[in-house]
This record gives sequence, structure tokens and C-alpha cells, in this order.
Amino acid sequence: MKTNVLYVVDVLRDSFWFLPIIAVLGTLSAAWGVLQIDEAIRLEDLRAFGWEPTSREAARLILTTLIGALVSVTGVVFSVLMLVLAQTSAQLGPRVIRTVIGSNIQQGTLAVLLGTTAFCLVTLRSIRDEFDSADPFLPEIALSISIVAFFFSIGMLIYFVHDVSRIIQVPHLIERISYELHKAITNRLSGNSRQAASEVGPSESFAMSTAITTKRSGYVQAYSREAIASIAEKENLRVRLDVRTGDFVTTERPFAEFLGDNSPSQDSIDKVRESLIVGPQGTPRDDIETSILQISEIGMRALSPGINDPRTAQMCLDRLTVALTELAGHGADAWRPPQEYRLVDEPSFDFDRMLNSAYGGILFYSAGFPPILQSLADGLECIAGKLVLDDALPAMRSFVEEMLDTIRREVPPGRFREAIVVQLKNLAEQLTPVKADQAEETPSGDDRHTSNGD
Repeated sequence: MKTNVLYVVDVLRDSFWFLPIIAVLGTLSAAWGVLQIDEAIRLEDLRAFGWEPTSREAARLILTTLIGALVSVTGVVFSVLMLVLAQTSAQLGPRVIRTVIGSNIQQGTLAVLLGTTAFCLVTLRSIRDEFDSADPFLPEIALSISIVAFFFSIGMLIYFVHDVSRIIQVPHLIERISYELHKAITNRLSGNSRQAASEVGPSESFAMSTAITTKRSGYVQAYSREAIASIAEKENLRVRLDVRTGDFVTTERPFAEFLGDNSPSQDSIDKVRESLIVGPQGTPRDDIETSILQISEIGMRALSPGINDPRTAQMCLDRLTVALTELAGHGADAWRPPQEYRLVDEPSFDFDRMLNSAYGGILFYSAGFPPILQSLADGLECIAGKLVLDDALPAMRSFVEEMLDTIRREVPPGRFREAIVVQLKNLAEQLTPVKADQAEETPSGDDRHTSNGD
């Protein structure tokens, strides 16, 4: 249930229509309430107390002017947003559009503009002349609120321009994506337990295995651990998940299977199938790799001949290094599910996949950029210095060897090449575990000195 609610929240957050609709409905309700107060108080009848009411003609002119200005400004805001989305997609890639759309300032500006327009329209309609009605009416309070709301809308427009001018700057956009990446890592770690989960053997060790497929193809955005664990406990079976968030699933390939001594009911199979949320793309809430790929794609595009912006690639590498260091700095137990989900077997955390998603593409395009290669080597050293995850050791060593092969093949001989090759060789030796028997056979410095002296 919680997973489905969070999914709906993400969908609504990434839309331009939800907040404006809520704002319009809210202002319509507020306008009705304010008009009821206006009807009860009738400020236009308080001339004896020094109140000078606005004429009905002036009120209509003011509201008509405000409505026309608000409609024009709303059209300008939509045009600016479409232009920003088009340019961002062309220069930085379509993956980052979600980050731009998810800005609260942009949606809030549209909501304020449309809500103020709706309030002014309702106020304008409520004005009654003595020629048109036996009970003339001028909503003084609603008119005053309309004017105040208009100036507030102008303030939101100014802040909207400020926010758009920031979001189209690559450093700020990378910072936003990095923040989403950090939240995804935190969410993943906070939902896991330090207690080692029990391991399950291959499916052949169970009497029966029932495969489960999806009803639609797409990318796994999330799945409900709570629902799957509850179903597994009810059926007294284990559930093995064969996919991670971010993986692509098809209707022909099973994404999970029941393991046990009996077959599950069809209702339980349907509930497990419904617990999997599939969409057109991954979401950064539960999928760490999605944000990593967003930052990596910006870095790869920056190194392309058409853009040729190594400084942007450098910023992407810095953010990716921070994320990979955080991932490698937690042991295997930190990535295992809590004890209450012991009947649900999930794929183990794959650091090799994260490392290649982050650094692999940038390494491919960085042969002609020595500073980028140096930053890659420095980033690998930084990760190695904080390495706690045992599974990350062979992945790091393999990537260092791949980087050495790339440099020897693509970088011309020279002082820089020799320096970085030496740096990577030292790092590869640091990442190579020393066997106990080799350590015993290797003589110490004092022994070698004594033998040489003899």
C-alpha cells in the first residue's frame, strides 16, 4: 500500500496539471466563501464610517484588466517551460526532463496564476448593478483580495524566472540530480537491516516452483516488499525476485517465482503481480542506477565533439565519485532486506553494475581528455580508500585493468601516460588481495638484508 501511494505521489509530482487543478478548485471554494462574507457585511453600505467603496464600473475594469494580464502571463510561462524542456533535452539528454518538470516552483507558479485568474473571474461575475438586479452588489473584500493575489502572482513570476535561469545552468541541474541520488541511497539503506538474511538455495532444491509474469512490459519502478512478504507468509512459501528496480521486464519473462512444497493460489499469484509497478522509465526514488545514468549521460554528452565541455564532465565525475564512495562504504549486511522480509529473496546489490554505469561511458569518451582520465583515476583511489563492501573489490580491480588497457590503446606515449599508468598499477596492487601462503613465503625486509649481508 505504501509503495503504491509513493508511486502515485511521484506521478503527480512529475505532472503540470495536478497543482494547477488543485489551485483552481481551492480558489473557487475560497471565492464562494469570501463572497458570502461580502454579502453579509456589505462594505459598500458603510459610508457613514468613512469607507469609500469602488464604483461598479471601476471594479469591472480592474478585474477585466487583471484577468487579461494573468492569462497573457500564464501563456508566457507555458511557452518558457516548453522552450526550456526542448533545449535541456537537446543538450543534456531526455533523461533530465523529469528533474526539470519536478520543480515545485514551476508548478507552483502555474497554480498561483491559474488560481488567481479563477478567483478574479468569480468575483467579476458576482458584481450586480442596480439596473440589472433589485439587489445591487459590489464584493469589496473579494476585489481587494483579487488585487493582492495579482501582486503575489507577479512576485511568483519573478521567482519563476529566477528558478528557470538557475535550472538551465548545468551545475545546478547536476546538483539536483545528485540530491535525488543521495535520497535514493538513503532510502535503500534505511529500509534494510544489519542482520544477515537467510540464503535460499537453487529452485531445484524445492519440490515445486511457480513462475510469475507481468501483464505489461516496461521498467520496474518499484515493488511492495510488505505485500509480497505477507503473501509468502500466508502461503507458507518463499518468493524469489529475479529483477531489481530499473530492470526491463516483458510479459514472456518471469520476474518472480514461488518456491516451496505446494502450489500457491491464483489469488496470491495475482497479488504478487499487482505489487510490481511497471512504467515507461525508472524512477530515482527506489532505483539508484537511474540517477547515476542521468549524471553519467550529462558527462558523456559534455565530452562529445559537438559540445566539447570537459568542465561539465569533471563536475559529473565528482558527483559520481561521491555516490560510489557512499555505496562502497557499506558492508554487504547493509544491503540485505530486514528480517521481517526473510521469505522474500531479492537480487543482491551489484556494485559492479553501478560502477560501470557511472564510469564506463565517460571512460569511453575520455581518451582525448587527459584531465578527465586523471579525475577517473583519482576517483577510483578515493573509492578504494573507503572500500568496505567485499563484492566491490573484484569490480574495482576489473575496472582499473580495463582503464589501463584503454589508456595503453588510446593515449599516445608521454609523461602523462606514464604517470597515470603508474598510478593505476599501484591501485591495482592495492586492490589485489594477498594470500596467506604468499605472505608467509615472502621474506621480510630484515631477512633479505641479513641474507645479502651473508
